Amino acid sequence: MTYSVEHILKIMEEYHIYRRNLNEGIKDYASVGVSIITDMPMSSSLSDNVADEAIKMVEDVPYFNKIRTDMKYLEDRLDRVESEKLRTVMFHRLDGMTIRDIAKITEYSKTHVHRLLNETAKCIKGDRLG
Repeated sequence: MTYSVEHILKIMEEYHIYRRNLNEGIKDYASVGVSIITDMPMSSSLSDNVADEAIKMVEDVPYFNKIRTDMKYLEDRLDRVESEKLRTVMFHRLDGMTIRDIAKITEYSKTHVHRLLNETAKCIKGDRLG
């Protein structure tokens, strides 16, 4: 999959949400095994609790796989951003800060922060050295 600069910017913007969703998506499941169903008269069939738990988890898989793929794409390329200025702005963005918040902290204009984020995305994509 080829990532566009716009897609990389979107991943950077939502990175903190992705991280939170992955942490919340890890569920603790009770230790399950095979049990005999005895609530039906003359019942001797087996209940597959493990399969029941697995089926409950299946619906979340595509969403979490997309998140993991996007996060891994970004994380594998963070070393391409060499400029300290770009790295500072990038890490603030990955932590969930808005452009306005980053501008306030760094004392750059919002336009300048937006431009720096675009340059960062180009570095991550490999279109620019920085």
